[in-house]
Amino acid sequence: MANVALPDAYGTPVTHLVVSLEVMARIRHAGLVTSAGFTVSRLLELVDALMSSLVEDEVTKALAALAGIDPLVMPQPLGLDFLSGTGVQDLLGGDGTGLTQVPDAGSSYGANLLADPGIDQRDTAERRSLVDNWLQQISLDAGLLGMECIVELLRARSPVPTPR
Repeated sequence: MANVALPDAYGTPVTHLVVSLEVMARIRHAGLVTSAGFTVSRLLELVDALMSSLVEDEVTKALAALAGIDPLVMPQPLGLDFLSGTGVQDLLGGDGTGLTQVPDAGSSYGANLLADPGIDQRDTAERRSLVDNWLQQISLDAGLLGMECIVELLRARSPVPTPR
């Protein structure tokens, strides 16, 4: 679901355009869930694909046209609100995932993640670094240790493509 905030009344000058995109992953389908929960690799793919889509040229051009600005000055996504109906510990922290739960860490149902403004999200390597950091933040907020090692192993299997 995408929300676009438009002026309240006809003739009101537009000072900014706010675009919000809500994605709901139904994790019980398509092999996304193991006996341990949602796989880290699927979460990594989902977040990376979402962020990649938001900075894709055609999307940026369309949003810039709505805002009446040049696509070159179109700001990149400011962050990601990761919300889960299931506790993140249960979603990601089952046996066999490689994540270790901190005793008495409490529960977490998501994280509000901010983008580093110094990262160019259109650059695959920089965006991957941002997504990797976000996954680490999600797991640490949930009291799960070891995400950096899992992400490193997953990234080693699928290195950044070399630009042509």
